[in-house]
Amino acid sequence: MSRDIAAPHIIAHFQAENGFPAWITYYPVPHLFRDDQPRITLFYGTNRCRPQGPCLRPAEMLEWTPHIFHEKPIDGKRWEPGSPDWFRHKCAEAGCSWFVSFVERMAAGEDIPIEEIKAAYREHNGGKELEQRPICELK
Repeated sequence: MSRDIAAPHIIAHFQAENGFPAWITYYPVPHLFRDDQPRITLFYGTNRCRPQGPCLRPAEMLEWTPHIFHEKPIDGKRWEPGSPDWFRHKCAEAGCSWFVSFVERMAAGEDIPIEEIKAAYREHNGGKELEQRPICELK
């Protein structure tokens, strides 16, 4: 089945710590954006047409850290920085730690053919094919 080139590849679908469904996706088509780099997303929530979470270039995703909000202040603070290896931890949580090495290679400037990512996905997912579909269709 042919897919819209703007639809992301679904690297992983999992239930996040907060109980919400979550997805790690990959947009390899650089011309969708204003520069020449692909995008990695990690979004979550119950409204897939209005996802929450970062959509970043590979190097930015590896460095991105969310802030954690506390209902009751801890040491006088309501906000604190999250883990510096947030994306790596989320990939482990999602069962796609294999994808981190691809993101690191992209961050270093390497052009990764989608066929290589598809082959790794099959290898780590019992022969299943890497899905590509619009985020509004995710379940």
